[in-house]
Amino acid sequence: MIYYDSLEVERLKSLIDNKRTYLSKIQNKTSYQHTEKEILFLTNDILPIVAGNTMISHNDFAKYAIRSYNAAIDYKCNGLLMYVPISDQYEERPVVGIVNSRELVRFEYGAIEVCIDNMDGFGYPVTPINLPLNCVL
Repeated sequence: MIYYDSLEVERLKSLIDNKRTYLSKIQNKTSYQHTEKEILFLTNDILPIVAGNTMISHNDFAKYAIRSYNAAIDYKCNGLLMYVPISDQYEERPVVGIVNSRELVRFEYGAIEVCIDNMDGFGYPVTPINLPLNCVL
């Protein structure tokens, strides 16, 4: 199963992409800053709300993540490592995105390095991708 975006989310993402394209063509500094601020607002504030309210998979993921986080707190864990499949269909080298908020503080107290060896019982090697923190924070 592959999880798709709702029509509303697709339209909002298209609007954001169009604004990013337009941003590269703006010459006026004030217009540039205003458009850039609008893009950040749509991406960071509006898109998560629209996705959470129009898509069952986003809403279910949020509930699952919150329940997992609360369980980790209840068990007095110092961190939470969670794997959520986005697609059940993958090639012999599945790609898995990694979000690690401690990625940049590798050798400090509380730092952690996350890696994946293989996937499923087949032992398929995984291609990990460290997702940019500025996209998720």
